[in-house]
Amino acid sequence: MGRPRIIENREAMNHKELFKKWRDLSGWPRWGMRVLLAGALVWGLGALCVPLGVRWLLQTQGSQALGRDVQVESVSFRPWSMALLVHGLSVGPAGAGHVPGPPPLQIEEVRLNLALSSLWHWAPVMDEVVVLHPQWHVTYSGGGHFDVDDLLSRVRQPGASQGGMPRFSLFNVQLIGGRVVLRDAPKSLTHTLDDVTLQIPFLSNIGARREVSTHPRLAFTLNGVAFDSEAETAPFAADRRTQTHLRIKDLDVAAYVPYWPAAWPVRWVQGRLDLDFNVAFKQADRPQVLVSGQVSAQGVNVLEKVADKPAGMPLFQADSLALKVDEWRPLEQVFKLSALDVVQPVLHLRRDAQGQFQTLWPAASAKTPAAAVPEVAAPSGHAPVFGLQSLHISGGQVHWADASTRLPTQLTLRDVVLKAHDLNWPMDSPRALAKLEGSASLSGGRITWQGETDLNSAQLHMSAKALPLATGAAYGAGYLRPDLLDPMTGQLSADMTLDWKRARANEAGVMLLKAPSVRLDQVSLGALAQAELSWASLELAQLELDWLKSQVRVEKALWTRPVAKVMRQANGRWMFEDWRAVPAAPLTSSTPTVSSTEASGKPPWSWDVRQVQVSGGQVQFDDRAVPGGVRLDLQDVDLLTGAWQSTGTAQAPMAVQGRLNAVNVRRDGGQAGGRVGFEGRVRWPGAAQGSAKAQAFGLAGRLQMDKFPAHKLGSYLASALDVKFKRADLSYAGALDVSFAEAGLGLGLQGDLTLNALRTEEQSTQASLLDAKSLNLRGLDMIIQAGALHSLKVAETVLNDFSARVAIDAAGRLNWLGLRKTAPTETPPHAAVAGPQPVMDLGPMALINGRVAFSDVHVQPHVAIDLHGMTGSLSALSNQGASAQAPGLAELSLRGQGAGTASVEIHGHINPLVRPMSLDVQGQLRDLELPQLSPYSSKYAGYGIERGKLSATLNYHLDRDGQLQANHQIILNQLRFGDRAEGSSAPNLPVKLAAALLADSQGVIDIQLPVSGSINDPDFRVGAIVWKLLMNLVGKAITSPLNLITGLLTGHEDLAQLNFAPGSAQLSDEAAQSLQKVAQALTDRPQLHLTVVGHSDMDAEGEAYRQAMLQDQLLAEKRRSLRRAGQDASALTRITADEQAVLLKSVYLRSDVPKPRNLLGMPKDLPPADMSALLLAAIDVTPADMQSLAEARSAAVRDALINRQVPAAQIFLGAARTEAAPKPGFTPRATLTLAVH
Repeated sequence: MGRPRIIENREAMNHKELFKKWRDLSGWPRWGMRVLLAGALVWGLGALCVPLGVRWLLQTQGSQALGRDVQVESVSFRPWSMALLVHGLSVGPAGAGHVPGPPPLQIEEVRLNLALSSLWHWAPVMDEVVVLHPQWHVTYSGGGHFDVDDLLSRVRQPGASQGGMPRFSLFNVQLIGGRVVLRDAPKSLTHTLDDVTLQIPFLSNIGARREVSTHPRLAFTLNGVAFDSEAETAPFAADRRTQTHLRIKDLDVAAYVPYWPAAWPVRWVQGRLDLDFNVAFKQADRPQVLVSGQVSAQGVNVLEKVADKPAGMPLFQADSLALKVDEWRPLEQVFKLSALDVVQPVLHLRRDAQGQFQTLWPAASAKTPAAAVPEVAAPSGHAPVFGLQSLHISGGQVHWADASTRLPTQLTLRDVVLKAHDLNWPMDSPRALAKLEGSASLSGGRITWQGETDLNSAQLHMSAKALPLATGAAYGAGYLRPDLLDPMTGQLSADMTLDWKRARANEAGVMLLKAPSVRLDQVSLGALAQAELSWASLELAQLELDWLKSQVRVEKALWTRPVAKVMRQANGRWMFEDWRAVPAAPLTSSTPTVSSTEASGKPPWSWDVRQVQVSGGQVQFDDRAVPGGVRLDLQDVDLLTGAWQSTGTAQAPMAVQGRLNAVNVRRDGGQAGGRVGFEGRVRWPGAAQGSAKAQAFGLAGRLQMDKFPAHKLGSYLASALDVKFKRADLSYAGALDVSFAEAGLGLGLQGDLTLNALRTEEQSTQASLLDAKSLNLRGLDMIIQAGALHSLKVAETVLNDFSARVAIDAAGRLNWLGLRKTAPTETPPHAAVAGPQPVMDLGPMALINGRVAFSDVHVQPHVAIDLHGMTGSLSALSNQGASAQAPGLAELSLRGQGAGTASVEIHGHINPLVRPMSLDVQGQLRDLELPQLSPYSSKYAGYGIERGKLSATLNYHLDRDGQLQANHQIILNQLRFGDRAEGSSAPNLPVKLAAALLADSQGVIDIQLPVSGSINDPDFRVGAIVWKLLMNLVGKAITSPLNLITGLLTGHEDLAQLNFAPGSAQLSDEAAQSLQKVAQALTDRPQLHLTVVGHSDMDAEGEAYRQAMLQDQLLAEKRRSLRRAGQDASALTRITADEQAVLLKSVYLRSDVPKPRNLLGMPKDLPPADMSALLLAAIDVTPADMQSLAEARSAAVRDALINRQVPAAQIFLGAARTEAAPKPGFTPRATLTLAVH
């Protein structure tokens, strides 16, 4: 740069002209000239001495003052212009010794032009101060230390500034061609400040000149970036007014990244700045600083400080950023901007796993107490004022990454456009409203918003079109467990209006969100790639959300084609029990947390959905907690409900009025199934209004079911019943009221119920159990309370075309008795506490065309018997109003056929509902072919049945006192047993004999088995008694066959033995009557023959035999007398008492027994006793007599039977028996033994 032109204050004078004028002068002028010459001499001496003195002062005193070596190349002084020039001024490095390289500070030339006015101002007045080409080399050694610290410490020594600022006046202050080189040793960087130019036209604090404004200028190039400034200032004026214009062009911030504070969480690593500012300062009562201008930046890149990434992560980028500042008064906290334009900004926001924004809240600040952070107090009386007239963001992007959610979240807002106008704070004017509008794209969806706010209230209209739900799925996962399966589907569309007002002293705040329509389309939720809940569309109409009041209101919710998979796992846990996500415990603190509702003091959330409509829904029900599982597929679900409400309390009741129409239930294989419709109310769990008693979940309304596949629910009975429902189509039309209370199930049904196509089988054997074409219950009225039946009323019951299988398995168990499964810990029946009897009113019942298939594989060969054509009826019956006098018996009638030819008929009166039960029933079975029961006879009797028919009549009468009178008439026609079964384990009983004994001449066995007793006796069993009676019949065949065939089952007479008087073979009248019965039995049963055996005993009846022989002699004597008289003596059998003495004397006189005689030799007359004694003593009894007596007895029985028309061929006399030894208690008799031909 060339030397600048120096303006001279005085013109040089021509020496000749001066001399001529000198000669012409006289007087005071001459003396004046002398003075001038003297001054010139002084100036001449000054020109010689001043440079030497200045150089000496700079090099000696300057070195001493600075502590460094100060060198000056040359010093010149121009007295005529009072100009002092210093050339080659340099300051050496600190310390002793020579250091290679240029000195830290060197100045090519310093020019000082001192004005003479300094004399009368008695203060330095410089007409010119020029510093040419100064160069300063500074080294930063780290830790805040520079190599010029020694110089700065000397300048800041105590007392250096005592006495105030010296008076001075400077004109034309210039620094030209300056250069500063800063070497940063720790960072190995060098910064250069070139072309430094400083121009200060005037600067003075002397007198009136203090108020004069100057126009300084500073310009330089910093690391290649030009800086220029212009100013107007009066620094020593009373108000110190200053105006400065600063300009920086294309400043690259990358060069200063190493100097970014390390403690800051962000770093500005790229960007080029353009600054153009006007700064005005004025000292009034308070200092006033006003800044205006504009700042622009291009290629901005700001990084976020991350612990595990030393290089940092992107935080903010922008293609360009332009800020226009209208008014910035930092001392008054006023910041007003006219415009802020941001082009294509990119913002990266991140939240860590602890939910902290490290960018906004550095970790260090979290550890520093709030009280320790100093705050800059605003000047008294000034509140912060902010204003932005226009904000425009275009082409922006926001990248959001959140690691605090259960599923890490990454979202990107694209094409962000934001426009704002009139943003001011505070907004005291009622009309000071800021206007906002903008739009953005999110994963293919579009978001727009517009509104206005005064920072105390706001109204914002927002619109979302086809916004993917996947963008917020991670946040929903924090509350709802099912995930969004397909991120490509699921969209949100909504139009919303937000109304917000700040709370004031006498006015509550408002935060109300209104949405005319919110739609969620094509949503599929689930886990493990299995959809649990999906729908085509869910629309919420007229949504209102009051955040401060915790209220949600929806006018109508329309759910289109939802598909819900309702599943219960094998452990009994429903899938929706896992839907509510459990928030993770805080990782940074172990202090118990308080819910957001409690912490904020807000009331619990309440909601009100005025109407819910579901169309085209589908429910896939899958219950795996029961054996075999339960699966239902409900399709075409149409649901319309009324209001769903809650009061916001934890136990809030809720009632829903609704209708469920046209629900198709799919059968197995995809076949069309039944339909279900419901119209009524739903009661949700909660506290009933006006009562502290909890209300259970329930339904109440009208239910319409048509061919519902109820068999799909049969698995719920699998744990209690060994029954598998193959098919059961349930139809019902009527009222339904069901509740699931803790005390037990509550159920109320009033309507008509039909069960069609019923097919059941045993689970264990998979054999058919009960089938029916239809079961109709018309006028059903059933109430179940606390799991127990309270009342059951049926107007009419019809069971049509039913088929039941009754089977006995190989172990001898009846299938129907084993249907109920009993748990090991089940309470025995007698231990249960008897509750009140339910009310039972059953109307007429009808059975039409029934069939019962009986089979028994417990016997070999197996037995199979079918009863078919079972048709009957039972009239109405009830357990109410019955008494012992009027038990309220219903008329019973049942008819059918069995085993081909047999007929079954039951009629009478019965009421099984009353306790104790009353009945008067008669059952008849006709012509059952017995050979099909041959396996039973082979098993239990040892003989198979070859032929025969069975007919039976059963009469049962049971009164209210529990007294049973029963009679069993069993008729066996032409019963014929075969040979004994080989290998039979049955006792070898005389079965054939028993049958022969019981059968009459027509081959008919007619047995009466009466039973009586009290059913209140726990040991009383009709079946056991009947079986015992049958066994008694067989026993009778062995022990008393005659008693058996004569029907004396309840008598005490033993017809197997006829007793005789001792010593006599004469039949008594009683024996004759018994023989009449025997004769009748033998006549009716020609297949039997009788063996008669007489018995006698010498010791027991020897004396009686003598008496009998004496009686025979008396009877013979009487017959002689009658014959002598010419009378018939053949029928004589008795002797009267009057005849006894006469006949005894005749026999005595005619006998040869020794007789006492008188003196004449004539037999003396003896008393009858003496005569009888002599005659008896003369009778000799021998064993042959006893043998003859026994034979006579046999013959007497035979003759008596023959006389009673018994064929002689059926009677046999067995060998007579006499006792060889005395036998106590011997009874004279004849025994009768029956046998079969």
